[in-house]
Amino acid sequence: MVKKTEIKEKISIPENITATLESNILTLKGEKGELSRKFTHPKIDIKIDKNLIEINGRSIRRKEKALIGTFIAHINNMIRGVTEGFEYKMKTVFSHFPIKTSVDGNEFVIENFLGERSARRAKILEGINVEVIDPRTLYPLDKKTIFDSLKKTGRLIIVEEAPKTGGVGAEISAIVNEEAFDHLDAPIRRVAAPHTPIPASYVLENLWIPDVPDIIEAAKQTVS
Repeated sequence: MVKKTEIKEKISIPENITATLESNILTLKGEKGELSRKFTHPKIDIKIDKNLIEINGRSIRRKEKALIGTFIAHINNMIRGVTEGFEYKMKTVFSHFPIKTSVDGNEFVIENFLGERSARRAKILEGINVEVIDPRTLYPLDKKTIFDSLKKTGRLIIVEEAPKTGGVGAEISAIVNEEAFDHLDAPIRRVAAPHTPIPASYVLENLWIPDVPDIIEAAKQTVS
């Protein structure tokens, strides 16, 4: 039996959404705003036909078939984003001082950072709502909570006090890429310490461990 080498998929465009496609960039406009994303692959074509978005694949193998599924997931997320809006979630983890994070009005509060008595506060950008997920254990890891968040947000920021290589953040990132890649709408952002020994000086330790501005910058990058 000859294997099927062509795939055609169709996604319906809701009545309240305007869709345009130019230079492989799909733009959707709806009640909640406008989203654009570039879709390009030598074996996959996307076109708009009336109220349908058509995805056509040629000489498809397993890798291209999986990518078509990813394209469909991204487009459905875009449709949901311009009709219902997105909710972004950021997961924070710690490996030394047990930090506590919360939201107070329009501020994101980090308590017990490096054992500090005074809480650190960061203003939440206008138009962005923050929900904090604080895993109680790293093993077993509550993967379901992470995956459920990804299905709604399409974004993931991992914050840890250790260097990136061989850290908890690397393990969480690997799990997400292996088991929930199709739910990602943007690259995973990791906020971690530099690849140097932990300074003995308390002052230098403050500079070594990721700080509030580092988290804010990662959040800006992941929603931009």
